[in-house]
Amino acid sequence: MLIELICRENAANLHNELFKAALTGERDKSKDIKERLAKYRATDSERLRCESLVKAMLEVREALSKYRMFLRLGIQPHSLSQPRRPETSPRIVAVGQ
Repeated sequence: MLIELICRENAANLHNELFKAALTGERDKSKDIKERLAKYRATDSERLRCESLVKAMLEVREALSKYRMFLRLGIQPHSLSQPRRPETSPRIVAVGQ
């Protein structure tokens, strides 16, 4: 969704530039703008790839904010990711007394 908004904004800006170039009669500039505009018309697979990248970036940002929160609270975040292991030391059992 974020990528679509960015693409729409950039496409709108390019359409405005194209209109200005058409008014002033700059054919070379309008050809360049049309090529740039075609790049923003992404295929579905490109859009999905971009959306997954944005989603991953947001997840990383959320993880970093949690990490900083744990540090502020004085909790070592690496200890949270390791499960607690049961005590494995051998126990001495008195037999036959």
